[in-house]
Amino acid sequence: MGARSLGIPAHPAKHVGKCRKVVDRMRRSLATELLENTHMGIEQVAARVGFADATSFRKAFKKWTNRSLSDFSHPERSERS
Repeated sequence: MGARSLGIPAHPAKHVGKCRKVVDRMRRSLATELLENTHMGIEQVAARVGFADATSFRKAFKKWTNRSLSDFSHPERSERS
């Protein structure tokens, strides 16, 4: 029984890449929504969208949007809230 008959795609790496893009779009969308419409802190937003730490989130957000998190800052938002 071959891999194709089991429903495994011929090029699984392509599918993994597509899944990663979908997940990243969802994370970016949720993060932007939270940053624009709540007073959640960066750490809280990072955790809510699935990042272990704010540093990784900052890097990913910059890569996704070419914008800094400071573009979304509210006076009440702190880095640690």
